[in-house]
Amino acid sequence: LLAAAVLGSARAWRRALRPVRAFAAALQARREGNAAARVPERGGGPDVDHLAVALNHVLDADDARARERELLALVAARTSNLVIVTDAQGRTEWVNEAFVRRTGYTLAEVRGRKPGHVLQGPGTDAGIVRAMGEAVRRGEAFSGDILNYSKAGEEYWLRIEIQPVRDAGGAVTGFISVETDITDRKRSEAELRAAHERAELVLDATGTATWVWDIDRDAAHFDERYERQLGYTPGELTTTGAQFFDLLHPDDHAPVRAALDAHFTRREPYGLDVRLRAKDGTYRVVRTAGRAEFDAQGRPLRMAGTHTDVTDARAAEAERSAARERYAAALDASLDAF
Repeated sequence: LLAAAVLGSARAWRRALRPVRAFAAALQARREGNAAARVPERGGGPDVDHLAVALNHVLDADDARARERELLALVAARTSNLVIVTDAQGRTEWVNEAFVRRTGYTLAEVRGRKPGHVLQGPGTDAGIVRAMGEAVRRGEAFSGDILNYSKAGEEYWLRIEIQPVRDAGGAVTGFISVETDITDRKRSEAELRAAHERAELVLDATGTATWVWDIDRDAAHFDERYERQLGYTPGELTTTGAQFFDLLHPDDHAPVRAALDAHFTRREPYGLDVRLRAKDGTYRVVRTAGRAEFDAQGRPLRMAGTHTDVTDARAAEAERSAARERYAAALDASLDAF
């Protein structure tokens, strides 16, 4: 009886082990490319069959994770973005081909090194480097723009997005950095800033103010030079087109409206000298000029232009004219004496 019991237990144990062995074989077969390999789910008894079903679920989950890893690897390899994978201490473990192309460094040259130690240089913002390092030490995500240097010494700008990788228990096991080359955008921004600074220099040197008028909403933007021309502090004047007409000399309303009408209806150039009331009650002579933007139906939408204070120039010209008249009168008088 004891022998029979032992023999029966051994057979039951072998039946229980059968799906485990089948699982190991199927797992190996799948990793060798046989996606159809499975653990037989019938013929072992209810408990054994249930175990076989559970093991097949594990196989399917393992396949899904493997496919996900393959897809992620393919995306990382083919993307135009630079991708860096590091360990928990920020040391490089893997880079994609886009990284190699942009930086000139191979994986062998950067593996085991922190990317910043290889890529950062004299123009790199120390504040950004410090903030990024603190985020990595805390195991947190980070994003920002940074100036790096290629192996050949070329400067390039990146928008970097760093995300921590965590294990099932939540511990940080590494980081993935996806980086977009924004060098062209940064270069364009720098060129725009330089152009703006040059324009501001010219406007300041010539005493020229700028304005933009949204005709439909009667909303206007006057720059600080416009307000200073009239003795106001920046922000003191209201931002409406009506404000301009409130300051306009009564005798200049009709000429301005006629000039605007000619520009809106016949596209004639808009420009004339007008008198605007300053904060102290005196009038400044301003040369105003502008151009409107029209919709598809020819209706004016907005208008932009300049104001140049010509008060002193007009006064100087009047003084020169008066001097010429005095000289002519004196000359006539001297000729009459002869």
